[in-house]
Amino acid sequence: MKTEFLTSNSYKSMEKNTVHHLIVQRKVVHSRQILLVMRLTIIMLLFALTQVQAKGYAQEVTLHASSISLKQTFLNIEQQTGYSFFYKNADIQGKELSSLNLTKQPLKAALTQILSQQGLAFVIKKKTIFVRREFKRPSQNEVVTPEVPQQTTLKGHVTDRAGVALNGVAILVKGTGKGAITDGAGNFPYSCKTPKRQF
Repeated sequence: MKTEFLTSNSYKSMEKNTVHHLIVQRKVVHSRQILLVMRLTIIMLLFALTQVQAKGYAQEVTLHASSISLKQTFLNIEQQTGYSFFYKNADIQGKELSSLNLTKQPLKAALTQILSQQGLAFVIKKKTIFVRREFKRPSQNEVVTPEVPQQTTLKGHVTDRAGVALNGVAILVKGTGKGAITDGAGNFPYSCKTPKRQF
């Protein structure tokens, strides 16, 4: 049986391999730790961004005032939320709120409270609030009957410059082709549903 003795060169080579193996193991462990920290950082960033986005859509309004114009109210809400208002001046002109007490009120609830008192409605699209007059819809119990023009009979008498009655003169409603013809005494009757037409 042969016994091998370690020479200093073989011992150094073995030691070098062991040290190299330990360094590689440390690098692998270290890179795994870095990947874990990176994953956790990404997860925390995503969570923070979704919270910021949710906060952006759930804007709150705080406003306490008495005798404030609707225009000034809109300016205050714009400053607090970053939203812009779009409206016709005629719709809000002269409209004033006697008192306003809003504390951390969600934007939609605040606008509903403010505008419903003024007969106005709103729609939010992206970062713009469109304000318009509110159109009342009939309730279920309310019966709406369309306005039917009443039958009107127009009567007339056609004469020449000397005052002599003219027979057989055609009287036409402008733009329709409908009309009447005078009788022997120069008289004509015309029945219509829209008396505002021109002859």
